[in-house]
Amino acid sequence: MLNRLLRFERRSRGQSQVLEVACERARTQLEAGDLAGVRTSLQEALVAAEAQGSGWLVIGRIQAQVDPELALFTLRRATEVPAEATEAFGALGRLALSVGRLPEAITALSAALWSQPSDHPSRQVLATALLRSGRLAEAQEEVRLLQARRPDDVEVWRLRVEVASRLPSLDERIAALTGALTVVPDDFGLLRHLVDVLDLASRPREGTERLASAARRHPALLLELGRRQSMLSDPGARATLEAAVALPDSPAEAFYLLGRLEQIALQHREAVGNFRRALNQGLRIAEVYCGLAWSLYELGEAPGALNIVLQGLMVHRGEPRLTSLLTRIQGATPAGPVTSITTEQVSGLAGGLDTVALADLLEFFRMNRRTGTLRLTAHHGVAEIHMIEGELASVSSSNVPRLGEALIAQGLLTRSQVDPLVLEGEELLGRRLVDDRLISTEALRQALYDQATTAMTDLIGWKEGQFVFRTDESLRQRIPPGFELNTTQVLLDAMRWLDERSVS
Repeated sequence: MLNRLLRFERRSRGQSQVLEVACERARTQLEAGDLAGVRTSLQEALVAAEAQGSGWLVIGRIQAQVDPELALFTLRRATEVPAEATEAFGALGRLALSVGRLPEAITALSAALWSQPSDHPSRQVLATALLRSGRLAEAQEEVRLLQARRPDDVEVWRLRVEVASRLPSLDERIAALTGALTVVPDDFGLLRHLVDVLDLASRPREGTERLASAARRHPALLLELGRRQSMLSDPGARATLEAAVALPDSPAEAFYLLGRLEQIALQHREAVGNFRRALNQGLRIAEVYCGLAWSLYELGEAPGALNIVLQGLMVHRGEPRLTSLLTRIQGATPAGPVTSITTEQVSGLAGGLDTVALADLLEFFRMNRRTGTLRLTAHHGVAEIHMIEGELASVSSSNVPRLGEALIAQGLLTRSQVDPLVLEGEELLGRRLVDDRLISTEALRQALYDQATTAMTDLIGWKEGQFVFRTDESLRQRIPPGFELNTTQVLLDAMRWLDERSVS
């Protein structure tokens, strides 16, 4: 018996040496990119492991780099060897997670931690596997255990943030992000994430304060802070943007945003300067052209405003806000050039109101289900009628208050809420008000109906002037769905109001 044991020991020692040599050769071949040689060496190592009953773990780790499926099989064999089991379960769990086998990963990693609870790397991988499996409460518990032992570990904090982002509790998300930022205070991605969550939790001021604190250390955040402050009507926005434009490489958007604030404050001269700087730095968005043209117009420089609008239309052909401004400005500029330019910008039906009644026009568009804008011009005013599928969507006239002014007069909105949006055009204002939750859809629908009826009461009496219809399918995106008005009802109410006014 003793001799048999000695022979077995010598044979095992020999197989162990073969295993070690074969695995070392496989590593060298792997570094050289010789995958065929790696497989041959590993096959030799597998024969040795089978003979001695161990060594599966080291083979499985090398196999994982060339053949993950075969490595899974080898590592499962390793978990049956007592001396290799704990490490093998951990390696098996990591590999199973990497190839998307979540149940096997969770089972293997749980076994590894049962044998060695202090294996923090395996616990972190287990938390990741639980998170991907949607087992959030269990993932949260594993992260809690990790943080009790590694409170300053950046990756553990990031994992907690990832788990919290899948939970319904905004407080937990805020706590996770706040804690993570104590460990990595200069991670702008985490900071922006925290600001967004604070907004969701109706705590926007806290988000702004955090951004302001970070901007003091990192001036590159000044533009982002100024953009946010402008959106929230924060009184500190001007100072922030002035600091942003003072930077050596100040971004063009900072000049644009500062110009918008000056425009809202009716400081049009200063606004013009900043809008021009934004254009000179290459910011060619429609908003810059609109802002600059409007401020020039308010300063009495209508020809300059017209020139800017035309420049904008060369870059943004058919842009509704620019064409709307063109209509507003035409009353202050010579008729000839504006008329010829306007004709180039539109396509469709055109004619005189002395030959076709407005009611007949609207009936024609309704029967033909046309989508676009009918623009009316006369010596006593300008009007626009937007239609979707032949039904009225909005009616505005220079002789009646614009939608924003009407909503302010009714006490539904404040001037500070309306002024930042007024340049976007009448048809866009409604969508922005609804999207920003400044007004309910029902209140807006009623306001649009009242405005349309009031404007139509005036337009029915127009017996002279010109009309032009421009097809515009983009109205479907710019006007909130379901806001089409009943054309017949609007006309009937307008005529009734006209009759009541004549009697009185």
